[in-house]
Amino acid sequence: MNIRISARALLISPEGQILLLKTNPDVFDPSGKIKSPYWITPGGSVEFNETPAQAVAREIFEECGIDNLDIGPMVWFWEHMLVIEGIPTQLQDHFFVIRTVNSRVPIDGMKLCEHEDFLEYRWWNAAEIKASTEVFTTAATPPTSSQILIRKRSS
Repeated sequence: MNIRISARALLISPEGQILLLKTNPDVFDPSGKIKSPYWITPGGSVEFNETPAQAVAREIFEECGIDNLDIGPMVWFWEHMLVIEGIPTQLQDHFFVIRTVNSRVPIDGMKLCEHEDFLEYRWWNAAEIKASTEVFTTAATPPTSSQILIRKRSS
């Protein structure tokens, strides 16, 4: 069994919305078992000699083009199993709250591979997520996210 340590961002806009990325199932599941896109939070694997906080900052830049962020506290740790490329893998996800100063996602500077990974970027509020018929992974809506989304940044 493999272990994958990752860091994920609960990126919160000044309006109290969370940024989610819609996956491209052709990229995220080359086996073709997953047919529909689903929504996740920005994030990815922690690299060698990198802390989860450093990894989440790097991943936000790679996936969303956003940098110079103050990484907030880790608010949730989620351990779960997933089969990745046929190999049972234990995922250890660290979730960080990061508040942005605006809602702009400058994807124009991203690498081509990042553009292929995601079909859409969208800021969601808690009510929209609850009312939506879209598919969200637990990684997109961890237990703490609704509590975080309720509180907007004070001006």
